[in-house]
Amino acid sequence: EIFAADRVTICERSGKNNGRVLAISDDSGPASPGSQFPDNGGVFGWVLRKNQTLLVEDFSEKENYIPRLYSDEAPDNSFKALLAAPLTLENRAEGVIALESRSPRAFSESQKKMLEAMAARVAALLGNIRSTSRLKALTLLDPATGIGNPQAFEMELTKEIGRSMTFERGF
Repeated sequence: EIFAADRVTICERSGKNNGRVLAISDDSGPASPGSQFPDNGGVFGWVLRKNQTLLVEDFSEKENYIPRLYSDEAPDNSFKALLAAPLTLENRAEGVIALESRSPRAFSESQKKMLEAMAARVAALLGNIRSTSRLKALTLLDPATGIGNPQAFEMELTKEIGRSMTFERGF
């Protein structure tokens, strides 16, 4: 087992100063997929804002509760350790991968480096997907007018014909 994580959370940037939970491996905390959070409310936002990896060895040794998402969230002391790494594209954190454990000191410096390397690869993959999507969108537009070209028209027509057949409506 590379990481002894009891909960894994994946977040993305959703606006200039906000994040959104994309996936979470359990629903025992304040977050669920789709939850929005400010980048100044908790540790996930801190990682987005600062674009830095964060390793907390033992939350129970901290004087005050450190929230994950919102500054006013109800304390959840069941998770003792956290390792969170940014997904960085063009020097900006576009997401966060966070691992939490119920055991203190569950994550080491070598695991921190490993998660950073994994996050860098995931971010590069996301960057490639975004670039491919942008290029595909550009191939459907006429550069002179900015409106759909014949290929875009054909795609939409095929989609609408399929929809009319599905709902048994005339086209």
